[in-house]
Amino acid sequence: MHQIVIQFYTTKHREVLIFLGFLSILSPMLLLLLSFGFAGDPVLRNVLGLEGELLLETRGLLRILAVYVAFYPWVEYFIGRSILIGNTKPIFIGRLFSVSFAILALILCICFFPGLDGKMAGIVMAVSSPVELGIYLLLYRKISTTTMNVSS
Repeated sequence: MHQIVIQFYTTKHREVLIFLGFLSILSPMLLLLLSFGFAGDPVLRNVLGLEGELLLETRGLLRILAVYVAFYPWVEYFIGRSILIGNTKPIFIGRLFSVSFAILALILCICFFPGLDGKMAGIVMAVSSPVELGIYLLLYRKISTTTMNVSS
């Protein structure tokens, strides 16, 4: 997504935002669809060969990852905007907070919820992505509006 922003935002920012909105809605819907038996079983069972407990755990993980994929295109959008304006400091700070928060969340999950098993990584990703997006939003409020309005 950040490559799309870099390539097209200055000339077609409206279309980029429409595509971004579409992507942030369609991706989680597809994962949620795969997480339910009636729609996901043909793919999960027949294509991937999942059965039994692995199938059930995968369905649960897909539901959790739907949260992550809803936020991540917006994270990538802000990364693209940072690169476009030549200010990559927000990328570094956002990733630093995201990784730090993910490590903290992972430690807390291991200590307090060890039975989460495979879902733990999905939960950590699902909570760290909104944190990273929030950091970008906070940092961009501090960046001059004239700098952010490259083409607007």
